[in-house]
Amino acid sequence: VVIYYSKPDLRKIDELAVNFGTESYFKDITDCLWVPLKEVTSIIKVEGNYKLNKSSTNIKNTVNDPVYQSNLSNIKEINIDVPKGNYEVTLLFSELKKDNKLAYELDKEETENKTSSFSKLYLNNHSITVDTLPPFNKKDITVKTKATDVITINNVNKQGFSLCGFK
Repeated sequence: VVIYYSKPDLRKIDELAVNFGTESYFKDITDCLWVPLKEVTSIIKVEGNYKLNKSSTNIKNTVNDPVYQSNLSNIKEINIDVPKGNYEVTLLFSELKKDNKLAYELDKEETENKTSSFSKLYLNNHSITVDTLPPFNKKDITVKTKATDVITINNVNKQGFSLCGFK
């Protein structure tokens, strides 16, 4: 058996779904391909002293655990280079906390044990409220916006919640 692997051509997809905090591609139940952030750094700039958070615990209210089991916290701003147009952006959040390590995860980095706080962030100057998330829960927020050449998301982690990705 011969297995060939090739990276997907990101220029040929209609929807860009970016998974923060992982280096793995993931195809969800809707057949959407989630691309790791490191593969799109030419069009997406993340600013801040961000921290990677991971967990192997199942996330409540989703069957797409891999999208929510890793996230970035301490993000100051995200800029996404896009052509002029109308966009629908869905931001995905999860709250991770310390979970028991399994024998094969003894070298896993610790995730802070805290609950996120109510906060606001801005997507192209549209205010978005993010409510408190209990540990191992997720929240998706969808916003429609116009862009001339960039989509800007700022004030992302002022109160400590973590961004898993967007599409």
